[in-house]
Order: sequence, then structure tokens, then C-alpha cells
Amino acid sequence: MTIELSEPKAKRRIHRTTITTSFPDGKVSFLFGDEYAISMAYAWWKAGMANKKAVFYASFRKIPANGGFAVAGGIDHLNEFLALAKFHDEDLEWLSEKVDDYGNPLYEKEFIEFLRTEKWRCNVYAVKEGTLVFPHEPMVRVEGPIWMCELIEGALLNLISDQSSTMTRAVRMLISANWKPLADNSLRRGGGPGGSLSKALAAWKAGFVSTSNMLASQYFGMKSSGTMAHCWPMSFEEEVQSFITFAKAFPTNSIFLPDTINTINGIRNAIKVGLIMKSQGLKLKGIRLDSGDLSALGKLARKMLDAVGLDFVEVRGTNSLNEFSLDSIERAKTPMDSYASGDAIAESGLFGLVYKLASVEGDDGEMRPTVKLSDQEIKLSTPGRLGAKRYFDRFGKMIADCIYDIDEDKFESECWMTYLNSSGEGLIPSGVTEKELLIPLARNGEIVAPIDEVHEVSKFIREQINSLPEECLRLVNPHLYTVGMTTRLYNLRNELVTNARRKAAEELRMAT
Repeated sequence: MTIELSEPKAKRRIHRTTITTSFPDGKVSFLFGDEYAISMAYAWWKAGMANKKAVFYASFRKIPANGGFAVAGGIDHLNEFLALAKFHDEDLEWLSEKVDDYGNPLYEKEFIEFLRTEKWRCNVYAVKEGTLVFPHEPMVRVEGPIWMCELIEGALLNLISDQSSTMTRAVRMLISANWKPLADNSLRRGGGPGGSLSKALAAWKAGFVSTSNMLASQYFGMKSSGTMAHCWPMSFEEEVQSFITFAKAFPTNSIFLPDTINTINGIRNAIKVGLIMKSQGLKLKGIRLDSGDLSALGKLARKMLDAVGLDFVEVRGTNSLNEFSLDSIERAKTPMDSYASGDAIAESGLFGLVYKLASVEGDDGEMRPTVKLSDQEIKLSTPGRLGAKRYFDRFGKMIADCIYDIDEDKFESECWMTYLNSSGEGLIPSGVTEKELLIPLARNGEIVAPIDEVHEVSKFIREQINSLPEECLRLVNPHLYTVGMTTRLYNLRNELVTNARRKAAEELRMAT
């Protein structure tokens, strides 16, 4: 067998990071949202309340998979959405044609013109892409006319939730894999073209090194990766011949799949071809183990390859891997060089992001803090114009996060914080390093924050993981990182809750 090595060609690379692929003709529209946003906008407009000032915030209630941290993603998607979104002529025409059950127009023509001429002009503050975040603290704060704040709720929740859940899962997997190279193979698990692009990008930002999704590779400039499917050796009379033929096609980039018939025999066949390639000055890139006991087979494959001088051949593990199976393989000290996963990225779960009104302009023109009540404590919202500070010790380790009202809470002196994930309260120590988590994203509707490069996001995530207490990284029963709010804000929330419940009880009593 002679394998010919052709001259390398200059590669063509397209580097774009945009969400326009998800919209027909690339027209990003404010119709990307729930209908009740437009319904309330119309009702506020009709009541003369459209320009009432309001403050909303987005937060989540529970860390996915009972983990010890979450990763904020999709802030860059929100950035792009707000920069490009508008009501297009066809959007307004469609709205003007909507009718109620009796055939009457849902919206007056004057309202349609109002939507056409009004410029979206909110202030938006958000955590940096890739920030480690925890339940109840604000990830995004939106300030402006109440209908404009509400208009973007659906898009904001959609864009941030999907990216955050995927990035959180991907980072957990990277930690379990001891930060060995991980590839995204999630394309075939659903989501459609737009969804699969989004998943691939999220995994890349988290720190995955490549994707099997060629469209994502072309669209974002990601590295693409792939080996062979089981149908390749099945299409030949002999497995070894299939490897030889593949190596002729890819003399510098061959990764063989040896588990189609019998894994151990398949490894032997891969070694046969690998030795032929070595004799011709070529190198077999790797083998991929896709079934069976990956730990035992990985150790055996490494031993067999090393014994014949093929110590440079990579052993890659696949087979529906997630953070738990990766942790098991790594704890067994399996000499895997890299991994690939699809199912866990595609099925990263729901993030549970919510968007709540926290302050609204009263009839007297003053801002009034608001709270959303619930019989479930976890669903209780927080009032005010919210911010969040993160505190670090002198070694750069994260100590705690504190939620506060940026208008009411002052930090000139030591500040008391009431814990949200444990009982009691504590004094925020003086002399520690603090960081404001929310930074400006848009001012008066104009985007002021750049979109970070992917490598900057993944580097930022890795730095934060290193600063998080190690106990918070456990897969099972992780330590709860301390999150609280200023005691003043905590007491205000309790006061608003008590007053609202008393008022409701009195109204109920009067009604009966």
C-alpha cells in the first residue's frame, strides 16, 4: 500500500458571529417574543401609560442539574438582537390584520403607527458573557418606558436561557474531563439549523475545541472535526481494507473507528494500518472508541498502541458522554487524549430564567419598588433597581455575591447581608476586593458594549472556575456558594410582601 501526500491548500475561513441566521431574510424583528408583550403595549398605549418608567430584571431560581454554579451565556446574542431588531413593514402589516373572535381589528391604526415611529430607547445592564452566576441575582437589568422593557422579554429569556444552559453543561463536562479537548457532536440530536448552530457556538464559548457541525464551522469560524461512521467499515468486505482506503483519502487526518465488529480486533487492524503509515513517514492521527467500557478499552488501546511504537496516536472517547460518565472515566485514570459528546450538549436542559418588574413610576412621578408574590418562596421577586457585587479574598478566591439596590444601598461603610441560600446574616468584610457584575450593554437604545471574542469568553470562564471554591465544583451535593442581599433590601422585600398580603386578605374579607 502506498499513501500519497498531496500539497496542502490554503483554507477558506468565514468568521461571523450573528443571530440573523435564525430570522427570515436576516430581518431581526421585535415580533420575536410572546403575544402578551404586544397586547400589554397596546393597553398601556391606549391608557396613556406607554411612557411610564419601569425597571425590570432577569434572574434564575435554581442551578441546572443541582450543580454548584451556572454560566451566563447569550448576552452577546441579546447584544446583537437589540442592535438589529425593529418592526419591519411586513411585521406591522401582519399586526394590523389581526382580528378578535368577532372580526374586529385587535389594534388601532394609530397604535400601529406608534410602533412604526417609536425608537427603542432602554438602558440595559448585563453580566459579562461567561460570568459565573447564581440563583436570584440579577443577570440583566432593563430600564425605560414600560412597554419597551416588556417588549424584549421573550427574546431576552430565549436567547440567554438556551446559551446559559448549554454553556453551563459544557463547562461541567470540561471540568469532569480535566479540561482535555472536547468536541461538539450535537448536530444530529435536533434543534433545527438555528438551534444546532446556537448549541455549537455555546459549547465553543465554554471551551470545546471543535464541532462536527460543518455549517457552524463555516458560519462562526470554528474548527470542524470528524472521524468516520460505522457504515464506513461496514461498506467493505474487510475492516482493515476500510482503514487502508480511508488513510489513502486522508493521509494526515485519519481517525479510525474500531468498534464496528469487535473492538479489540478493530484496534489490531488500526495498528496494522498505523504501522504501514509510519513506515511511509506518515502518522495515524487517532482511533475513536464509541461503545463498551471506555475506561477498560481506553487503557487497553493505549497499551497496544504504545507497545508497537504508535504512542503518538490519539485515543478519543465518545458514546453519549456527559459530565458524570466523563468524571467516572477520568477518575479511573483512563489515558484518553480527547472526547466528543452530542447528547449532553443537545439535551442541556432548561435554565429557568425569569423576567420581573422590580420598580415602576407611580402616579406621583416617583419610582415605586414592586414585588411579585407567590405561595412558593422560590418564586418571590426582589424590588428595586438591582445590582450585584462579587467579593474576593486576598488570594483572588470568590467569597460571596451581594444583591443590592443601586439607588438606596450605600457601601461607604461595612454592610450587612442577609443570606438567601442559608439562614442568618453576616457582615461583608472590609478590605476585600469587589467587582460590580452588571455592566452597561445599551444606553438609550444604543449598544455600548462590544461582543467578546470566543477565546476571550472561554478564558474568562476558566479563570472564574479557578477562583470558585473547589467545593462548589462537585457534581453531587456541591457546596452552596454564598449569595445574599443587603439586609435593608431584604427587610424592604419582607415589608412589601407583608403589606400586599394584608391588603389582599382585607379585600377578600370585604368581598365575602
